[in-house]
Amino acid sequence: MRLKAEPWVRHTTEPGFMFTPRKGWFGGVHFSWSAAANDYVMDRISHRTEALSPGALRDELAAIKNRYGTPATKTATAMTWSQAGTTLTVTVSTAAATKLSSLSMVLRLDAP
Repeated sequence: MRLKAEPWVRHTTEPGFMFTPRKGWFGGVHFSWSAAANDYVMDRISHRTEALSPGALRDELAAIKNRYGTPATKTATAMTWSQAGTTLTVTVSTAAATKLSSLSMVLRLDAP
């Protein structure tokens, strides 16, 4: 499916869509122009949620680690997994005043 025949005018807005993967979460899919494919291709999927209690955050992180294994890199606020042309980055930020956290996951896909 050709979304745009003239990639040189893509400075306006690249296509994407938003979705709700589950209650309390927000998701987005981004497409960028690929000269090799001569079309738009999906290059990024993101999920995020906010206002997680410490227990809910611990459960979410445990589920992610259970699904993807040990991260390739890890800092105090981010974990990254890389495999077969994809990179998953999980970032956590916590508000000091409320002790509630936000969690975002971004999956980046290599261009074809």
